[in-house]
Amino acid sequence: MEFKNKLFLAPMDGVTNKEFRDECISAGADVVCTPLISAKDIIANKEKAINEINSIKGQHACGVQIFFCSANEAVLAIKQILNIFHPDYIDLNMCCPSPRVCKTGAGCSWMRDPKGIAKVIKAAVSASSVPVTIKIRSGWNAGRVNAVEISKIAQDSGVSAIFIHPRTKDQGYEGKADWDVIKKIKESVHIPVIGNGDITNYEDYKRMKEVTGCDSVMIGRATIKNKNIFSDIKKNY
Repeated sequence: MEFKNKLFLAPMDGVTNKEFRDECISAGADVVCTPLISAKDIIANKEKAINEINSIKGQHACGVQIFFCSANEAVLAIKQILNIFHPDYIDLNMCCPSPRVCKTGAGCSWMRDPKGIAKVIKAAVSASSVPVTIKIRSGWNAGRVNAVEISKIAQDSGVSAIFIHPRTKDQGYEGKADWDVIKKIKESVHIPVIGNGDITNYEDYKRMKEVTGCDSVMIGRATIKNKNIFSDIKKNY
């Protein structure tokens, strides 16, 4: 799996199903990913979760994103995923700001537990025969912006790449993404860094690459209105 110089479709709950991913691939997306899937549901063999994993068969460069409450939960889910199919990568969701997810200790809640993140990543990497990545936010809130610290821990713990959405958990999807956070992460680690946030056209893409030095760009909500954003960007390479 190559994480450099790619256009990624961001995993979006309730949006990036197989049909949506197929359309984005046709429009020029290089790498796609399932919506976040509950590790508990995977372990319990719940039909919806298993169907979501099976849906990536035949799609090129497709990852599976999971959310979880413990290292053990993540490991068991990864083993079950690999029993079903070998995706191109497995992404550990540490960025979801949803209260429903965070109140369980999953999603962006992990940003408050650097030691726990190290434990989870090391266990996940040891359990996986495919690359393991993480997706993070800037931090929990404006007073706890620790994405650079988390990125260094993630690199030392064995992840293959870091996806960064530079808004805090408290911001949700409001306000402006702080691309300076992406730049600081890129300057602090040597593994690929994929920037995400506020990309709506080629000019945004070009500016993010120039301002942050990120290796690749991930595009999310803009694709809901315009899946051709991928081909629009590639026309201007």
